[in-house]
This record gives sequence, C-alpha cells and structure tokens, in this order.
Amino acid sequence: MIAHEYDIKAKTRTSATGVTDINDFELESVGCTDARQLLNDPGISLYAMDTANQIAVFVASGTTGTLFEAPFYYMAQYEAAERVFTISFDIMIRLAQTIDVESRRLIFIFSTGRAGSTLAGRVFSQIEDVVTISEPDVLTALLAARLNASCNDLKLKELLVASVRLLCAGVLEKQIVIKVRGSVIELCDWLIQCFPDMKSVFLYRDAESWLSSSMRAFVGSTGDPDKGVVIGERAYRSRMARLVPMVARFDEGTHLSYAGILSLIWLSVMERYMKLRSQGIEMPAIPFKNWLNSPLETSESMLEYCGCRPDSMKTVCDVLFKDSQAGSHLSKKNLLNRKATEKKDVDELKKHLSRHPFINRVDFEVPGSLCPC
Repeated sequence: MIAHEYDIKAKTRTSATGVTDINDFELESVGCTDARQLLNDPGISLYAMDTANQIAVFVASGTTGTLFEAPFYYMAQYEAAERVFTISFDIMIRLAQTIDVESRRLIFIFSTGRAGSTLAGRVFSQIEDVVTISEPDVLTALLAARLNASCNDLKLKELLVASVRLLCAGVLEKQIVIKVRGSVIELCDWLIQCFPDMKSVFLYRDAESWLSSSMRAFVGSTGDPDKGVVIGERAYRSRMARLVPMVARFDEGTHLSYAGILSLIWLSVMERYMKLRSQGIEMPAIPFKNWLNSPLETSESMLEYCGCRPDSMKTVCDVLFKDSQAGSHLSKKNLLNRKATEKKDVDELKKHLSRHPFINRVDFEVPGSLCPC
C-alpha cells in the first residue's frame, strides 16, 4: 500500500475557518512510502478529504496529544504541519479496517456553534481516560460530499467509518469525544447507523444572541452595503451552500446578506435536530443559557448522561470560567472589539424565522433539554 509524501514549501490557507483542503499547502513531492506508516507514527493525523481526486490527506504535525488539547483540531493541524501524505480512498478504507473502534466509547457533540460546544469539549477533556477531538474537518468534507452528491452514499459511509477509526487510532483504550462543526449534524443519522452504541448531545443558543456572536466571530463588521461587502457576502454564501441545505435551497435570484446567511445556518441546524428527534434518535439538548446560569450542574448532567462523570468535579470547575477558545483566532480577546449585529441584521433574522413553519421565534426551545443536576 503506497502513500505519497510531500514537503511543505508554503502554507497558503486564506480562511482560518474554511474547510481543510490539500490546497492549503504548496507541496513538493519527495517520493513514496509504506501507507502503514501513517498508522504507526503518532505524529501523523488525518487532515482533509479530496473527493474530486479520491484521496485522503494526512499531515505530520508533532504529537497528536498536542492536537487533542487545541480548541480547534483542524487549525492546530495546519499550524503545526511539517509534511503531507496522501493515499487513495481505497487504501484509506483498507488501513482503517485494521482499527477496531468500539462505538460505546464514542461521544459526539453536535451544536449550532457559538453555544458552548468548545467548553463542553474542554469539560470532557478534564476527565481521566477521556480524549476530545475538537472539530476534525474530514467530517465536514464528507458532509459537503453528501450534500453535493460528489460520491455515492455507500462509498461515503465507508469513508465516514474509516475517518472516525483513523481519528481514534491512537486512543482506542479511551472514551473519545468528537466535537464537530455545526452543519455536520447532517451526518448524525449515518454516524448512528455505523456506530449504534455511540452517545451524543446537542448544544444550541437563542437565535438573536447566536447571530450577534456569529457575526462577531465570522464576519466582524458588515459595514454599509457597498460593493466590497456584497462580493464578500456572495463568496460566503457560495461556501456555505456546500454545507448548509437551507442556504443551498434559497432562491438564487435573491441576494443574501451575512445576517441572512447566518440566519439560514442556525435554522438549518435547528431543523435537522428536530427531524432527528422525530425519527426516534435520542440526543438530549443543552441550551446555552444553562452554561451561563449553572455551568457546574450542566457539566454534571452532561457527563452523567454520557457515562463518564468523575467522583470529583474539581478539575472541571477549573475550566468552566476560562475562555475555552483561548489561543485561537476566535478567542474572546480577539473578538472583543468586533462589531456584532445592527437592527437591520436582527430584522432579517426575524424575517427568515417568520417563514419557517414551526421554528419561528428567536427564543425557540427544542424538546428534550437536558436539565442541570
């Protein structure tokens, strides 16, 4: 089994939050190696999926332990990457078949984003024999492939299983928490089919404060609607259309502002959660207000539901009041002076909510909330 090896001549990623891609690097081929090396070296991790060329992309970036400690796994991979390896999808699947991941050891954190999911991952990480992988982006790439039919479903499910196995390869004896990007909740049904004994939770936030937080994190300042902003909105919409069904379905002839795009992202994730519940999928929900009002009790309930509550919560207490995204470009310090929403943004949010058949209030609460202990 052959893996192609590359030196990194330059790092060329232009969007810190964009989906990982082999084009994040300018590469120079240095030959081939045995693909089994990718499993034997703890410093090599699965980074991206190139569905167009049917290849999986790995990076050598020090030890995976450092990646597990990062607020965002994919960002830490990129920043620490020293070399790149690629293998075909078929070889990836064959490699992964040698890895036995017990589904009872898997916990998935789904969320709208900006709702305490990074904090939840930090909470899990404080528990002995628990590892958190915070936003491995290969799952985001597989979501895009599913929504855009760039690969048949059977192959995608094989790749999904292979990706989870490879992500967990070095920590099979531990409980493994995988926190995903918001839109990846679209893959929840497949994940449960493939890993039937996994646990999962869903974190969400009221629409108005979520919009304000998301504008600050992902847009900064929309400013006046001049030509530059419109071009930016169109580019952002194009990226999100690959990942968010409601954005993809929205009338192509109608322009969407940043606030409009974000409104559809929130709605799409919330609607997906409701659909999963209607299909009988058990996934307790944690409102963001619970983290604000009773963080310790919320942590206890979440850990107990997932079967990994410790005898002492001391180490958990130590992280509850720290910035869980410190050290990343989404840290509170970096977002402090960014402009959030204006009245027109909130008005646009409410316009999109008013069109939805049942998620039609900014304070919409989903059923199945996990009450604090």
